[in-house]
Amino acid sequence: MDALRQQVIQEVITALSPQTAGGSASQTPNQGSTPTSAPRLQGSTPAPSPSQAGPSSYPRPIRATASALIDRTQSLIRNSARSCSIPTPNHPNRAGKRKKVEIKITTHEICLLHPFNPEETSCDPVTGYVDDYAITQASVHTKQVFVELKSDFKEDDIREKICNVLRNRIPNIKKTDFEFVKRDLGRIYTPVVEETFSFDYKQIKKIEGTGKLYVRLNRKPVVDDETSSDDDDDFLPPVLRPRPAISTTSNQPGCSRDVNLSEIFPDVPADTLNELLNSNSDINEAANAIADFNNNTSTPEEERNDNSAPNITTNPSRSRHTLAVNEDTLFEDCFSYYKNPNFDPETPIRIKFENQPGIDAGGLTRQFFMLVSHQIIDKLFEGNAGNMLPKTSANTILSEIYVAVGKVIAHSIVHGCQGLPFLSPAVYNYICSGSISKAARFVTLEQVANGVYVHYIKEITDADSELLHTLSQDENLIQIIEEVGEVCILNETTKFIIIQSMMIHDIIVKRKASLDQLRCGLQILGVLRAITNNPDSMAKFFIQSTNEISPEALVSKLEFAANELATESNKEKLRFALSTFTNEDINKLLLFVTGTSNIFSLYPSQKIKVRFLQVDEICASTCDFSLVIPDGMEDVDMMKSALIVAMEEDKKKSFNTY
Repeated sequence: MDALRQQVIQEVITALSPQTAGGSASQTPNQGSTPTSAPRLQGSTPAPSPSQAGPSSYPRPIRATASALIDRTQSLIRNSARSCSIPTPNHPNRAGKRKKVEIKITTHEICLLHPFNPEETSCDPVTGYVDDYAITQASVHTKQVFVELKSDFKEDDIREKICNVLRNRIPNIKKTDFEFVKRDLGRIYTPVVEETFSFDYKQIKKIEGTGKLYVRLNRKPVVDDETSSDDDDDFLPPVLRPRPAISTTSNQPGCSRDVNLSEIFPDVPADTLNELLNSNSDINEAANAIADFNNNTSTPEEERNDNSAPNITTNPSRSRHTLAVNEDTLFEDCFSYYKNPNFDPETPIRIKFENQPGIDAGGLTRQFFMLVSHQIIDKLFEGNAGNMLPKTSANTILSEIYVAVGKVIAHSIVHGCQGLPFLSPAVYNYICSGSISKAARFVTLEQVANGVYVHYIKEITDADSELLHTLSQDENLIQIIEEVGEVCILNETTKFIIIQSMMIHDIIVKRKASLDQLRCGLQILGVLRAITNNPDSMAKFFIQSTNEISPEALVSKLEFAANELATESNKEKLRFALSTFTNEDINKLLLFVTGTSNIFSLYPSQKIKVRFLQVDEICASTCDFSLVIPDGMEDVDMMKSALIVAMEEDKKKSFNTY
């Protein structure tokens, strides 16, 4: 490079020298004249000819000018090269036809939520922003709704599609009647967006994630916008009118001691009922005494067999402890009792909801443990529905809260309630055995709660050799592989070993401290021993049942009380109405009548007692699993509508009463 530079400088100097320039420095001689040479000083050396002179032989100004020209030329060439853009074969700007974007059609599951409750959740009156809140069974209006969306859909198209499907349940629903919300870790969040923001298909995919798309009603849906008003309830049949709030005072109509208690405890003989009423001056004390009598003398032997929880029970000789709870602080009230050092597991409990009427003969206890179980899942567990895993934060582990959770589950089971039937199969098998290796046999991808793990597991499973090599260089994946304890490099031979280690780590290993605390709490009353010895029969208290009861099976569980109003016409109307129920409707009805939606998993032989009476509205008693139907239903449609009204109104309180 240096030699080339010197050669270029020499040529430039030659071009600039007076001997070759041919400009004003030398004139062309006339023809025939003799050229004259420049005068030379005495003793000086003749100047070399251009062919003989090197760059350093010329005067310094000439050399400097030549060097500057060379530098400037190089600079121009470099700048020109940087600004020059040469299209590559795969460059998007190269000439040719662009690839047409393919429009995909995908199926999405919609979960429709009720409007938020302003008494439980705050809302900004100016912006309308709703604070996040825990999702519960009562929050869900309709689920298992499926729509097909195109990848080029705008928000208006998506809303129209959703409305078309939801009109089967809400005939007059409009595109502006609902909003898109985000579910994360059991809570509902309202997205904060600009006014011009649009939930097109791309944004819907983001807010949906890998689960369902949650939409929330802005207002309570009505049957007909033109005729709906508060005064319209007066024109409805009594059985279809919303039920008024029930007063807690005993002098209200329908709250007399004889009538209420005889209806709640129809199997208690009248003489015994009167005797217990007369021996207790307070109505609540009398009800509690009757409940104890009913529990001891009724025949729960079949129920005990159905329970399949051998040799676990509270001490029947102990008087029941009345646990007063407030529905607004249910979680705190529950754990203040079960974390108390003076907690005695052998003492049975009786539930009293503050500021609400209700006599606990078993129904309120089932309702209490059902509500608490959902709050435990929302606050202390994470993961997918039916595959919940305990959280792993340091605060929860140091507080030993899962020991108390184990006690709550154990007490729920011995009181004939549902337990915590939302856990993953692998977690339950660890509870049974306390062995990671045994629980590892039951891990599946559906049980993994870490979304990053799920993403990489899916990529590794379907990857070819080239993609596996690329993934093996991914810094995040390398860190995860080290985190789960593997030291191998990702390739075709090791990919399934890494996948298995990732699943076991997320589902079991990193939650071992929480699970060990859970096992510790379950030791009370021999519950953990019963689980270990009878894992199959006890699984129903921990794993969600996949066998949903059909309308036909529900009808077969009806047991009609014999009276003059129990006509075949009334029975057939009820049977036909129930035969049209969806799975969601059936769960609501079971919750309304029994206090839990999985009553037949706990007690397969349990019946629902049905009585037809001269009353204005449908009501139920969770204490004795009975349903009261008003006489005079005109047709099947009225029967079904009345049942739905009763079930929806029941969500507003924690018990059923007459």
